[in-house]
Amino acid sequence: MVNATTFPTFSLDMHHIYRIHEKEYRFVYLTGGNATFSEIGNPHQTVTYETGTLNRLSAIGNVEVVPYGLMPEHLRPVVNDFEDVILAGLPPALRKRVEMRHALVQAFLQLKADGLTKGTDESIKANMQMIVLAAEDYLVEELMEPGYAEALQAYRAGEGRKPKARHGVLIPDHVSPRALRTWVALYKLGGKKALVDKCVNQGNRFSAYTVDERALMAQLVKKHYMSLQRKTIAITVTDVQDGFAKENKRREEEGLQPLRVPGREMIRLHIKRLDKFHVLVARHGQKEAMKKMRAVKTGLEILRPYERVEMDEWHIDLLGILAESGLLDMFSEAELEALGLNNQTMRWWLVVAIDCRTRVILGMVLTANPRTSSAKKCLNMVVSDKGAFADAVGAFTPWPGANTPETLAVDNGPALKAAELSTTCADLGITKLQTIAGTPSMRAYIERVFRTLSTTLLPRLYGRTFNSVQARPGIRRRSVPASPPRTSRRSWCVTWSTSITTRRTRV
Repeated sequence: MVNATTFPTFSLDMHHIYRIHEKEYRFVYLTGGNATFSEIGNPHQTVTYETGTLNRLSAIGNVEVVPYGLMPEHLRPVVNDFEDVILAGLPPALRKRVEMRHALVQAFLQLKADGLTKGTDESIKANMQMIVLAAEDYLVEELMEPGYAEALQAYRAGEGRKPKARHGVLIPDHVSPRALRTWVALYKLGGKKALVDKCVNQGNRFSAYTVDERALMAQLVKKHYMSLQRKTIAITVTDVQDGFAKENKRREEEGLQPLRVPGREMIRLHIKRLDKFHVLVARHGQKEAMKKMRAVKTGLEILRPYERVEMDEWHIDLLGILAESGLLDMFSEAELEALGLNNQTMRWWLVVAIDCRTRVILGMVLTANPRTSSAKKCLNMVVSDKGAFADAVGAFTPWPGANTPETLAVDNGPALKAAELSTTCADLGITKLQTIAGTPSMRAYIERVFRTLSTTLLPRLYGRTFNSVQARPGIRRRSVPASPPRTSRRSWCVTWSTSITTRRTRV
C-alpha cells in the first residue's frame, strides 16, 4: 500500500516545468519517496530530492511550477491555481481540516437551498448548531447502509427513534460566520481543493539541501571541527565552504551538477545538533569527556566521618628529602645499610589513608616496595590510636582518628588488590571498593593529597628526581661530562647523580 504522505503538496507531471534554484527541470520519475528531475537544457544533468525537501523548498519559494509548460500552447488544458494540489498527498492533519471545511460548506449550501438559513452573519450564527449537525453526514468515511440512512432521515424529521450509530464520526466545532462565508466563496471558485490552507508550510523540518549536500557537509564538519585542533565554528565554516568549492570544481570537470554551498547559519546549526559527548571525545579526548559528562557533578556526598576512607600508594624520592633536610648525615653507614638507605637506585613508596568527610590523614606507612604488609599496616593505623606517634615527634596537637571505616576505596596496585587485604577488610566488616584503574577522579581526596605534596613540598627540595639529570635546577649544562657509551649510560648517571647529591649535602 502506498503511503499518501510520501507525495509532495504539488502535482508531479512530465509536462510541467519546475524552476528549482533558478534552473528549469522536468519531472522524470518518483521512487521510494524521492523525485528525480532532469535539466531541460541538458537532460544528462539530473537532481533528486526527497518529497519533504521539495515541500520545504516550495514553502520558502525556491520551487516554481509552470503547469503544462512543455506542451504547445494550443494543446495546454485550462487550469486554475488549485490544479497542482493533490489531496491524497496531504498530511493527515491538513486533510482532516479540509474535510471539516468541506462538510460545513456542503451543509450550509444544502440548508440554504432548503430555505432553512440565509447567507447573513446573523442567520449563520443563529443556525450554527443545525449546520454542524448536518455536516456530520459529509464526514462519514464509509458508505452508509440504505436502512440506516432512511432511519436517520426519519428521526431528523421527528418520526421514530434515533438509530444506533454503526460508526464514529467527529462533529465539527462551531466556526465564525465570516470564516464559513470565506470557505463558501473559495469552494465556489476552485472546488474542494481551494479549501487547502497554507499551514502545511509551517513547521517543515526537512532540510532545503539535498542528500549529497548534507552528506558532504557532515563529512567536512567531522574532519575540521571534530578534531583535537579544536577549531572554532568560524574557522570551520570557512574550511567547509572551501571543501565545497573543491568538490564543485571536481564535479564541473566530470560534467556533474554542482552542489550548493551551505551558509554560515546552516553549518552552525549542524554543529549544534551534534552529540555533545562525541564532540568532547573528538576535541578533548575520552578522559575529559567522561569527566565532564559524568552523572554526578558535585562528587560523592559524605555525611559522617569514616563513612568513606580512601587509600592509595605514591612513589616518593625519600633519599632526596633526607639529603635536603640534612637527616642523611645523622645516620652511620651501618644504620643506612640496615634501613636500606644505601641503595641509591631504590625508590620508596608511601601508603596513605584519608577520611573523606573530615580530610584527616588516618594512616601513613613508608615502605621500600609496595606489598600487602604495608597496606595492612596502614589499615591498622586507621583503626588504632595514633597518639603515640604524635608524642614521639613532640607534636603540639594530637593525631585523632581511630575507628573502623564503613567503605575503603583503594587503587588497583598489587598490594591493594591482594586477597589478604580483602580478607582483613571482610573480617573487620569493611566494604572494600576496588575503583576503576586509570580514573583518579574516583579517589579524588587521596589523589589531591598526593598532588598537593608534589606541587608544594617536593619542588622546594633540590634532591628530588626530575625527568633527567640535566633538568635539575642549579646544574649548568657545560659542567655535565661527555656522555658515555650506551652500554654504561645507566650506571654512569647513577654514579654522577650520587656524587652531586653528596657534594651538596656536605656543603
